Amino acid sequence: MSSLRCKILQLAVLLVLAALQIGADHLESDECGCGRRG
Repeated sequence: MSSLRCKILQLAVLLVLAALQIGADHLESDECGCGRRG
């Protein structure tokens, strides 16, 4: 069970990192009005 929990935790971390990366790209893009250029 511990190995399964570890895999789930790794997936969760990867998902969070991916979401943060996508969010950063969105904030820095011209399409976003909530960025620094907004």
